Amino acid sequence: RSNRDVTGNNMKLDIVELKVHNWKAMVEWYEKSLGFIVKFREDDHQFVLLANSGGAMLGLYGIEAGTYANFVPYMKVKDITVEVSVLKKKGVSVGTIEERHWGKRAKIVDPEGNILYIYEEERGD
Repeated sequence: RSNRDVTGNNMKLDIVELKVHNWKAMVEWYEKSLGFIVKFREDDHQFVLLANSGGAMLGLYGIEAGTYANFVPYMKVKDITVEVSVLKKKGVSVGTIEERHWGKRAKIVDPEGNILYIYEEERGD
């Protein structure tokens, strides 16, 4: 069976949820530092859906200190060199650009120490 048979034709990645401790500060950081836009927000439940031009959304969910669970989101960019420069000017903690067999990536660390990556895929056409 192909992957299409297993996953179905109508399934696509829609939301990646990241669990954070200081929810309010993290929402502000993702908006100001990475340019995400709030699409849905529940202050009482400390949950927000953030979107950018990529299509899928990032959900930030507040959890209590001492608990740990997160994911590592990857965000695709057209020109990683330009994006790294823009992010550094905003004061974002961005690592050096790493060369991989599939392209380039750079690690971002948010204020709570969560890791994200931006990447530029290189295709041999």
